[in-house]
Amino acid sequence: MSTQLHRFSSSSFEYGTPARWVEAVRQVMGGIDLDPASSATFNNLIGAARFMNKEFNALRPEVEWTGRVFLNPPFTRSGLHQRFITRLIDQYRRGLVTQSMLLVNAETGSTWFKPLWAYPMCFAYARIAFDLIMDGQRVTQASPTHNNVLVYLPPQAERDGFVMPIRGVTEYLVHFETVCGELGEIVAPPVWEWRD
Repeated sequence: MSTQLHRFSSSSFEYGTPARWVEAVRQVMGGIDLDPASSATFNNLIGAARFMNKEFNALRPEVEWTGRVFLNPPFTRSGLHQRFITRLIDQYRRGLVTQSMLLVNAETGSTWFKPLWAYPMCFAYARIAFDLIMDGQRVTQASPTHNNVLVYLPPQAERDGFVMPIRGVTEYLVHFETVCGELGEIVAPPVWEWRD
């Protein structure tokens, strides 16, 4: 079942995240408040409280992303995914996004990927076969071409003018590891304490 817009394309199809990945996102975050790269069709399945489609343009400077955000950015040759990722990290660091899960291609050597190493990740055991909507019909991608990773930006709160992980963040990270460990290999930067 398709659940999330994966990429905007000038061709006649869109990509959607498979249900098991979206369910893991929901389990880890407890729900999805915003999906900034979606459509009405996909949001009927993902169930985000709010979604933004390409006509709305979630990257406009005046648009704030808030709450629990699931982002599967549109990958384009022009680098649109980089703009979505940069915006997500900015909104998270500013404390508008309280937690997030980001599903991207595991292009670990790319410049745009470098900031993501600061967060816990789940590298998919197998390439994700995204669902496609081609000319109005849903089909599953036959031969996925990229490895994928789910990046977790855990809950945080503002204290003394700084946005930082909330007390008890270890419990969230262990929950992330438990839920997503079935889907892929968990990698966390040394700065995150997994257990007390």
